Amino acid sequence: MVEAEDRLFCAGEDFIVTHNTYTLIAGLAWRVLVDRACLNAYVSYNEPVALSQSKVARRYAEESGVVLTRDTHSAANWRTPQGGGLVAAGIDGSLTGVGINGGILLIDDPVKNREDSGSPTIQQKNLDWFSSVAYPRLEKGASVIVCATRWHPNDLIGNLSKDPLWEQINLSACFTREQTEIEDK
Repeated sequence: MVEAEDRLFCAGEDFIVTHNTYTLIAGLAWRVLVDRACLNAYVSYNEPVALSQSKVARRYAEESGVVLTRDTHSAANWRTPQGGGLVAAGIDGSLTGVGINGGILLIDDPVKNREDSGSPTIQQKNLDWFSSVAYPRLEKGASVIVCATRWHPNDLIGNLSKDPLWEQINLSACFTREQTEIEDK
């Protein structure tokens, strides 16, 4: 368990693992299950990817017993009767009118590929989107997770980690037997 007083986290340096998204999506579904009043957000490099993953999270939540409101048909916005749920958007999309109230803002792969990662224009666009669209939507108790392959030091994680407000957590993709044995001691 990782805790920080301000509940702001970054994860990502050398975090090159396939299937991260499935774990993250399952985590969002679990978050809705344990607190049905918390609103969460899932953001990826484009809207179709975000909507696709939102559908998976919704399916996981429903299969776990989460009841959704009758008008929940959109992958972009599904809610529980208690007001929680999930909104999904591409990183250039809107979260207008949405307050992430104690839930998680999950930004998963904010760039599509290595080429986009190295673009100063895209780096600045993603940081501007985060600062002007995503960050203002955070309400008390909300957490932020940014998970990405670190192709460039000035990507979103790199830019956010320059601010001392952020705590960066680096998770190794692989552990050697020796590393595991040392940490067990």
